[in-house]
Amino acid sequence: MKTARATDASGVTILLFWFHDDWGQFGRTYECVAKHLAELPEVRHVVTVFPPELAGQSGPCWVRRVSDKLTLVNQVLSLRDETGIVGRLRRLWLEREFKKVLRSKGFRRDTTVLWLFPPHQYVEDIIKMVPHRMVVTQIVDDFTRFDPAFWLYDIAKRQYPRVPLFSDLIIASSQQNYDLFSEGSTPCLMFENGVDERFFGQPAAPPHQRNGARPRIGYVGWLTERTDLDLLEFVATQRPDWSLVLVGPQYGVDLYMRGLLTFPNVHYVDFIPNSELPDFLSKLDVCLIPHRDTDYTRSMSPLKLYQYLASGRPIVSTKVSGVERFAEYLTMTSDRFEFVQGIENTLNCDTAEQSARRIAAARNETWDKRIRVMFDAVVSRLYEINS
Repeated sequence: MKTARATDASGVTILLFWFHDDWGQFGRTYECVAKHLAELPEVRHVVTVFPPELAGQSGPCWVRRVSDKLTLVNQVLSLRDETGIVGRLRRLWLEREFKKVLRSKGFRRDTTVLWLFPPHQYVEDIIKMVPHRMVVTQIVDDFTRFDPAFWLYDIAKRQYPRVPLFSDLIIASSQQNYDLFSEGSTPCLMFENGVDERFFGQPAAPPHQRNGARPRIGYVGWLTERTDLDLLEFVATQRPDWSLVLVGPQYGVDLYMRGLLTFPNVHYVDFIPNSELPDFLSKLDVCLIPHRDTDYTRSMSPLKLYQYLASGRPIVSTKVSGVERFAEYLTMTSDRFEFVQGIENTLNCDTAEQSARRIAAARNETWDKRIRVMFDAVVSRLYEINS
């Protein structure tokens, strides 16, 4: 796609783009990728850029330092929404100031990789604005399979067909995404999600076996159309002696209106800081993945799966894509009766030895290992482009 003189892989600079600034809140894939890329010795600097959504900030960019090699930039000015002479001048101001930030971090065309997470309303504007050697596009979830009312749906419908046209390498997080994006001539690789070191716990039987307390079963993640609320309600009604803890924001569902939170054994927390999740998971007896089998969930690599495994806590899941590779380390169920029975069996029979096996399995799925292999693939593709 691009012609250039060859460049050494050392000193690579990476400009990474995500569609919304929720850094530090949920530990999303883009955040894990950015942090671990910045830790690689071959990478000089990573700048993560968010689209304009801030009010009251002065200047065209808001810059935050995470570490010596990782910087966050919020575009305060829009790239294209303003029109007329004033709008053009403001866009030129943004471009000048943004490039000034990049130069200060050692960015230059020969060593710059754009790392995009579409759908993103400014992807193609960014490609035109920033001098670069290579474009990596990483597809996490397929938003064309999500709720059409979701704000990214229309952008995804327009943008996904163009991904092979503006990318030098595509990274897909699931088999469904790989099948979709590997059909063209642009190289496509599959890398599932991973887990950070801080999620690793100590092997132990479920806490209730040790302390005799009321069993605590829990789910951590966004509560959306992917979540089988009928299943969770069935669990709550069938076993009122279990505490069911749900943690995560709601989109397109309303636990209050539905009545799920009227059950005395159901507890809801809309947000737990990502830094506190390891401790929270260690106090659960069973971790749940109560996802519906849909086109959207088939496009996912459940991040929580790897966090659950690393915690050592037992897992009960519906039969959804992304978990089958770990079938020997969790309980997969086909219907609501099996789901309840799976939890029951796990509460009674899980052991510290089984916990240790889950932790050992997660050791092969760390972000350190995942990003190392991923970056090597990027460098290999970079050499091809420059040859």
